[in-house]
Amino acid sequence: MTDLAIYDMDRTVTRRATYTPFLLHCALRRAPWRLLLLPLVIASMLAYVVKLIDRGRLKEINHRLLLGHKRHPAELKPLVESFAEATLAHNIRPGAREAIARDKAEGRHVVMATASYRFYAREIAERLGFDECIGTNSILGLDERVHAKIDGENCYGPAKLTMIEEWLGRSGL
Repeated sequence: MTDLAIYDMDRTVTRRATYTPFLLHCALRRAPWRLLLLPLVIASMLAYVVKLIDRGRLKEINHRLLLGHKRHPAELKPLVESFAEATLAHNIRPGAREAIARDKAEGRHVVMATASYRFYAREIAERLGFDECIGTNSILGLDERVHAKIDGENCYGPAKLTMIEEWLGRSGL
């Protein structure tokens, strides 16, 4: 039996949430005109607060507004990499790197399980030394584009536990 250490990302490994900052990072670097859509982003957040939409739908709406409906992974790669660099430079909690390194040194399989989109969280997880990243998946269409649509469930709450259990079953650990 392999020992596991499972970490959440936002406000556990990082000081602050990463999803909206990731979208803003992308909009600023790729299409600054999308910042004109911020009132719609705020409206979607208010719709979430008053329970008109769930977290997953909130993500899809804001992804579409700030990043666009479909993006090729090659377009996203430099944005994901630069966001990971910025996150590691300015948004990692004190002691997080040491805790991850200690768990690895003690022989644990270190896993990040996050509600953040896996396509960018994985880059942060790899740079921090995680063995695996479980997160919210985006639909990758037949057009080989990342769509502003969640594939399956948002990796949050009970769905996160289900996704971890499914990963454990597939991994053989």
